[in-house]
Amino acid sequence: MAKILQAQLSRFDTWLQNGGADSVEAMRPQVGMAHNALLRNYEWERIDQRVVEVTRATLVAANDFQRLGLIEPLGGLGVTISTYEQLSDMSDAELSMEGITRGEKGRLEFSPQSVPVPIIHKEFEISRRHLESARRNGNNIDTTHAVTAARRVRDKIENLIFNGDKTKVAGYTISGFRTKSQRIQKTATECGGGDWATAENPYKSLVGAIGFLAAAGFYGPYGVYVARPQYTQSLHLLNSAGGSRNELAAMLEIPDISFITPADALPAENVIVWQLSADVADLAVGADISTVQWDELGGMLTQFRVMTALVPSIKHDSNGACGVLHMTGA
Repeated sequence: MAKILQAQLSRFDTWLQNGGADSVEAMRPQVGMAHNALLRNYEWERIDQRVVEVTRATLVAANDFQRLGLIEPLGGLGVTISTYEQLSDMSDAELSMEGITRGEKGRLEFSPQSVPVPIIHKEFEISRRHLESARRNGNNIDTTHAVTAARRVRDKIENLIFNGDKTKVAGYTISGFRTKSQRIQKTATECGGGDWATAENPYKSLVGAIGFLAAAGFYGPYGVYVARPQYTQSLHLLNSAGGSRNELAAMLEIPDISFITPADALPAENVIVWQLSADVADLAVGADISTVQWDELGGMLTQFRVMTALVPSIKHDSNGACGVLHMTGA
C-alpha cells in the first residue's frame, strides 16, 4: 500500500534484480526498532521474502486501496488518530433572466472526523541454540513462524477493513465496510433479487444495489466484495440448457462495475458494494508491514514481530450519505 508493502516490495525487487548484491539492510523497511543480532543477512532475506510473499499474494481489500491510490500516508507510528475533513453542501444555484437578483450565499463547512490508528502485530521467537543447530546441519532458517505470523497480520488487516473493531480512543471508534452506521443496508430481496443460490438472483441483486447507491448520489465506479459461499454461487451458468456463460461474467459486464472479488473476512450471505473514491473510503497508513526484532536472555532468545499501523476510513457526508451498500441474505 503507498503505502502498505509498496516501499518494501520495491526494495525487494531491486535486490532480486541485483542478484542479491545489495545488503539486506538496504532492502528491509526501517521503522526505527530493527537491528542486527542473532540472524545473518541471508537469514533476514529469507524471513522478509516470505513475509512479503504472504501479504502480497493474499491481501484483498488492502491491495485494492493501494491499486486505486486510496492511501492516506500518516507519516509514522507517532500518529495515533487519523482525521479527515467532512465537507458540507451548498444550496442549489438560482436562475433568473436579468442576472441582477442577489442570490443566497453559500459557505462550505469543514467538520473533522477521526478514527484511531491501531498497531496490528504478531510475535514469534527463535532460540540461538535451535538456529545454530540448523546451521551446523546445513539447513536454512525455518520461516514457518514468520509465514504464520504474516498470515495472522494479514487476516487482522482484512477483518479490520470489513468488520471494524470495538477499540475506542478519545471517543472515536473504527468502522468497517459492514459496520459503518451510515452505510446503506439492504437485503438481496430488497435489491430485486433474492437467494444467490437461485440463478439470475445475483445479477438482479447487484443491479438493484447500484440503483440504491445512485439514488443516494454515488454514481460509481463500484467495487464489489462477496462472501465466499455467494461468490461460488455466482459461478453457476445462466443457461443450464447448454450455455457456457456464468453469472459472474455477466455481472462484470454491468456498466461501472470495476471488480467483483471474494472476501473471506465477510460472513456468509454478505455483499459489499462501494464507490471507488476517496470521499467514500481510504486507508490511512502509519507504518508499512515489516518485521522487527529484539534479543532476550543475553542473546539466547530473539523475539520477532510482524507489524503494521493502519486503519480504514469509511466516510459519510454532512447529510449522512455513505457510498457503501451492505447487502445481506434474501
